[in-house]
Amino acid sequence: MRKREKISAIRILRKASNLLKEVGWCQGRFRTTEEDGKTPTAFCVIGALDEVREDRSNLHSSYALIDYLKSKYPYYISLASWNDSPDRKKREVLLALQATANRLEKTL
Repeated sequence: MRKREKISAIRILRKASNLLKEVGWCQGRFRTTEEDGKTPTAFCVIGALDEVREDRSNLHSSYALIDYLKSKYPYYISLASWNDSPDRKKREVLLALQATANRLEKTL
């Protein structure tokens, strides 16, 4: 990953973390909404990354998060299964996003 891509991924990871803190986190869906179907009430980790990504083809933040999770969870399968694990907590998701951004930052 080039420096510009790392900087973009760090920004996306931090924005996704802030979104989950401010709006909420969920499992089993990319996002949940108010009854109007438009106002979000929560996002899963994939939904949050997708929501804050300006360029839909920029997947560097997702790849970096996957690499981080593979290093921490030996039985990691996918972002969705990790997010939706019954024992997963919002705090763990926020920490993973922040740790991935910090890990990338150290390589700049």
